[in-house]
Amino acid sequence: MCSPRTSDSSPRSMSSQADSLLPQLRRFQVHALEPESFLATLSQPLLRGWRVALDRAEQRSSPLDAETQAWLGRRLARLAAVPADDEVNAEAAEAEAALRLCWLGAPKRVPESRARSVDFTLGDLAIEVSCPQLHVVERRVMNLEIEEQLRRREDGPGVATSVGYPLTGSARKIANGRVVRDAGNRAREYPANKLIDRLLHSKRDAGQFAQGQQNVLWLDLRHGLGLAISECAPLCSLLAQGMCYSGTVGVWHAFYGEVGASLLRERTPLDYAMPVPAYAQQTTGWFRAERKISAAVVSALDGVLLWESPWSTNPLPEAQRRLLSTLSELRLETSWMGPASTLKLSVKAMLSQIAWLARTGVEMT
Repeated sequence: MCSPRTSDSSPRSMSSQADSLLPQLRRFQVHALEPESFLATLSQPLLRGWRVALDRAEQRSSPLDAETQAWLGRRLARLAAVPADDEVNAEAAEAEAALRLCWLGAPKRVPESRARSVDFTLGDLAIEVSCPQLHVVERRVMNLEIEEQLRRREDGPGVATSVGYPLTGSARKIANGRVVRDAGNRAREYPANKLIDRLLHSKRDAGQFAQGQQNVLWLDLRHGLGLAISECAPLCSLLAQGMCYSGTVGVWHAFYGEVGASLLRERTPLDYAMPVPAYAQQTTGWFRAERKISAAVVSALDGVLLWESPWSTNPLPEAQRRLLSTLSELRLETSWMGPASTLKLSVKAMLSQIAWLARTGVEMT
C-alpha cells in the first residue's frame, strides 16, 4: 500500500469526546454509552464521521417509517453497549449508511428473509451495504508474534511490536502454534490483487441485486479496513525520506480495472530511468462483470465517493445522480460519475496512463 500498515492489537483508544454523541443518540432512545462499547471507543476519524451522520439524520425532512426507525434505534443501542469486532463493524457500517442516506430522503430497511436482498431502498434505488474486514489470519499472526516476544522477556512485561499487512496478508500463517511462511501465498508480491479480492469477495456474484432496477453498492471502508480517500484513487503517492513513491492500492481497479491491466508495485519510485515494476490485474472490474450494478458509494475515513458504472444496463437517471451527488462529504476529486460515454473514455485514459508508466517508465532528458 502507499502508506505503511502496522499492528493495532490493542483496543481502540478511549475518547471522552464520544459523550458528545449522546444528545444526538437520545433522539433514537439511546441514553448511555458503555465504556468499552463500539461508540465509546471510536477513533477520532470515525468519531468525526459519526457526528456528521447523526447530524444529517437529525436534519432530515422526510420521516422514517416505523419499522426502519425501530431498527435503527435497536442497532444504535447495540453499538452503544457492545465492544467492537468484525461483526459489530459490519453492523455499524449499515447504521451509519442509513443515517447518511436520511439526508437524501427516507431510506427504508428491507426486512431480512431467506431470499437474498438488498439492505435498503431509497425511492427507486436499491442499496446494499458491504463492510470488508482486515485479514483474519494476518491479525492472528501479529498477535502471536507479540505474545511470543513478551513470553521470551525475562525481566517481566515490556513493549512488543509486530509489523504486518492486515489489508492483504503477508504470506504467513500459524502452524502448530508457530508463525511460519505460507509458500503458496503471493500476497506480498501482488498486494493490489489481494485487496481487490477482499473488497468484493462476498458481493462478487451480485446475488442481492435484482435485474431492471438502479442497484447501488455502499462500500464501507471506514469501519473494517480504515482506508482514506487518497487510497481509493487509481494511483497514489507517498513522500518518505526525501523520495516520492507511487503505487496502486487496488480499490478503484476493483470496480473499473480489467484483466491484464497494469498495477504498479507498492512504493515504486519514478526518479530513475529504469522499467517501472508492475504486475497484471487478475480479476475483471466488478462494474464490467456485473452490468446490473448502477453505481457504488465508497465511504472512507475522510469522505465519500460516488462511482458510476459506464457499463450498466440500469444507469442512474439524472435525478438520481444529482440526488446522490448531494451526499455529505462527497469528494469530487476522486469521484467518477457522469454520462457513460464520457466516463468510459476517462477510465480508458487512466488505464492507458498506468500502462504507459509500467511499460516505459519516465524518460530522462
